[in-house]
Amino acid sequence: MDRICNMNLTYESSIVTRRGIYGEKLQLYSSWLSSCAFHVRIALNLKGLDYEYKAVNLLEGEHTKHALEKLLKDYAGKYATGDEVYMADLFLAPQIHGAIKRFEIDMAVPLYTFPNEFPTLLRVFEAYQELPALQDAMPEKQPDATI
Repeated sequence: MDRICNMNLTYESSIVTRRGIYGEKLQLYSSWLSSCAFHVRIALNLKGLDYEYKAVNLLEGEHTKHALEKLLKDYAGKYATGDEVYMADLFLAPQIHGAIKRFEIDMAVPLYTFPNEFPTLLRVFEAYQELPALQDAMPEKQPDATI
């Protein structure tokens, strides 16, 4: 089940919303099956941060129902959680890059029956493209890249 650390699961079942920043309780979208979510739970517990566990049922495919897109549209600014680059962006940018480059997912084109499936993720990813730090870190620009 460790293969579930893909774009959908990593960010749909182990995302912590920014509500905690504003004095509200943190929300962790998680699954007991996810090793990615396990990492986040450890970090939250080590920091002594209280959070509300929001279960995502992987066996019923809840992680494939555009939860991240829905969540980010309420919180995203220029980047995933505001107008500055935060830790969420450091994890999200490579996942979107992998979806587009490795799995050839066209995030602007509707898949299945969902129109324009990922407008927020696509907009955020376009903002990442303007960051020199991200551009310099691209896998294909690394000395050992064989692409």
